[in-house]
Amino acid sequence: MPLPVRAQGTDAASEQFVEFFLGVKKAEEQEKAGDMKAALAMYRGALSTLTTIKRESPAWQAELIDHRIKTTSDAVARLENKMGGGAMMGGAMKPGANDPGLLPPLDVADPL
Repeated sequence: MPLPVRAQGTDAASEQFVEFFLGVKKAEEQEKAGDMKAALAMYRGALSTLTTIKRESPAWQAELIDHRIKTTSDAVARLENKMGGGAMMGGAMKPGANDPGLLPPLDVADPL
């Protein structure tokens, strides 16, 4: 018998959060191994997963999601600064200015 829609949404958010968590762990491993490009991509993917949860299930663990968005955004900024080589833009490093392999920054200011 199928679960009610509300339970399915919560379940989906839980599954997405596990996906986020595993992505961050992998990003941390890549960072420790010195593969900053891979780590940055993984952090950005994890951040994208969080914004999806926030958009699709706004009531699910809202404080936790907001906290993780902040900490993951901080990790992205830290790596962007570590990698350097980008052009300055508004006081922040612009990733990808000299490296076409980098993704543009993810705008999490308004994830909805």
